Amino acid sequence: MNKIRQTALYAILFSLLTIPLTAQEQPDSPRVIGLFDVPRLVLSNSLAERQRQLDLRSSRIGIQNQVFEYFPSLDLQYNADLGDIFRSQNGQNTHRLSLSSTWQVLSAGDRWLDQKIRRLDYQDHVLEAQDASQNEINTALFLYLTCLKNKLDYESSLSNESISKVEYEYVVARKAQGRASELDILNAQAEMDNAAYNTASSSLTYQLSLLKLGWRLRVGPVELPQDPFREMKTTAPIDISSSTVSSSLSNLIAFRRQEITRQQLKTEEIKSFKQRFIPSVNAGMNMDWYNSSGVVDKKTALTSRASHSLYGTLFFSVSMPLFERNSLLNVWHGYKLLLESQELELQQTRENAEASLLEAVQNYDNELLLLPVAERKLESSRLNYESMSESYKLGVGSLLDLTQASQKFRESQESLTSLKVDLLLLRAEIGYLLGDTMKYLR
Repeated sequence: MNKIRQTALYAILFSLLTIPLTAQEQPDSPRVIGLFDVPRLVLSNSLAERQRQLDLRSSRIGIQNQVFEYFPSLDLQYNADLGDIFRSQNGQNTHRLSLSSTWQVLSAGDRWLDQKIRRLDYQDHVLEAQDASQNEINTALFLYLTCLKNKLDYESSLSNESISKVEYEYVVARKAQGRASELDILNAQAEMDNAAYNTASSSLTYQLSLLKLGWRLRVGPVELPQDPFREMKTTAPIDISSSTVSSSLSNLIAFRRQEITRQQLKTEEIKSFKQRFIPSVNAGMNMDWYNSSGVVDKKTALTSRASHSLYGTLFFSVSMPLFERNSLLNVWHGYKLLLESQELELQQTRENAEASLLEAVQNYDNELLLLPVAERKLESSRLNYESMSESYKLGVGSLLDLTQASQKFRESQESLTSLKVDLLLLRAEIGYLLGDTMKYLR
């Protein structure tokens, strides 16, 4: 009886210990991510994007306060000396109030040009942040399309594994009828095992790509929609005229940043010219009030002496470098040469961008022409495989013919899958070259 009670007690304890294990929260279910969710998730969850926005806000503060630099400087100073307050005699109090102001009427560097350069720096900072955000989105989009390709490869491997199992069953059935040899069984078994290995390998590759995508988007486990192509444009033609190319390239971040650099160099050139030929002019004023009193005897508060004074001065100064004029001239010529170099670099960048864009469009057109051919190839290989399967079941066809037909069918599937993904990648590349990666995917 005691043994029964002990066993029952152990059973109750075991059940109590296992309750928390079964009641634990299940892992979060994967979040379905569509292609057009990627940019929004990148911009909302990226720590680098938040840091860029904070840097821009910090830079904007200095730009917004530029108007105060035109005000003259104004300094107010007050000094008090209470004298020897611990002695009964010869104490002296002194009070002094000073007000000074200085205004740069015309400086050699010209404050307006300095502020323009800082404003251009801020604009360049904004474009740099936009470019970094766009590159981060492009990286995430590439990961998404990689996941899509791995998903299609996995589905194709599953289909191939199913076909291999059916072929193996055909061979087993014919072996039972005495119409297949043991070697046929071994060959069919090898094909089925190879298909199973490819399925497992493609599944691991797909899961790893999903893990990378979820980490990049900072959303945890993710999965792709059942029909990811439903929301995408994959086969629509892309018509890009020369005028479209010219206007689109002008709006690219790279060209806008180069244009800002050109404006900066032009401003620096003007600034160096003014530093050499235009003097620096300053004007200002000083006002000073002075009060001094002396006490002989603190008990009787007898004042022996007191003085008050108030005076003011105005000043005006003009300065111009004499010995540095040749070096300033060299700086001026240096900026002129840099400006010419920047013009050539801008032209070269435009030509390279146009060449890359035209090449991408041509590649897309070529791949698009192959799409109907690949679809017809898949359909014909499918019909051929089904025909060979029926022939083999009826004992008319050979195992070699069935294996070859199956291989051609699988190759056609893989070719069509790869072609669809390549079309998506090319559409994304063309959009990226025109400044909007999603432009031709919507």
